[in-house]
Amino acid sequence: MFRFREIANAIAEEEVGLLQARSASAARSLHNARVLTIAALITQRVLLGGMIFLSERQAARRERAENDSRAATLRSQHIVQTIREPIVVLDHQLRLLMHNTAFSEFYGTVGDQQAGLHLGESRRRHKHHRQFHRTAAVSPEPLPARAAGDAARRMSASSRR
Repeated sequence: MFRFREIANAIAEEEVGLLQARSASAARSLHNARVLTIAALITQRVLLGGMIFLSERQAARRERAENDSRAATLRSQHIVQTIREPIVVLDHQLRLLMHNTAFSEFYGTVGDQQAGLHLGESRRRHKHHRQFHRTAAVSPEPLPARAAGDAARRMSASSRR
């Protein structure tokens, strides 16, 4: 029976050694998992910060481009307003988007009364609309016309489609 105790003690010692090895391996795995979790957290924070930085930079560029575009539009509108010939800007449906002061004077309107009207509607208000309508898309030849107050004008009309 003493032989049995030696074998049982050897098995118990071997199992204690295996338990210690497994515990050390589990501790290393836990440590590695914690390090990996911290590294992943740091990486996520760096990526999030980078995305925020790039997003803010893009928003600033877009705002700067919009401001530049707005300033260019205002400059072009000022230039168009100073020209003494009637100028009109139309959309794809031939509705008046913008016109200069000379256009308002020529058609005898005040301010933006013409804005949003179809080109044909604004021409009908002028006494030479039939002649304008026939030749506007065909020839840029000067047309005789009378502005508000019966002032004689020569009007050139051209269009591209």
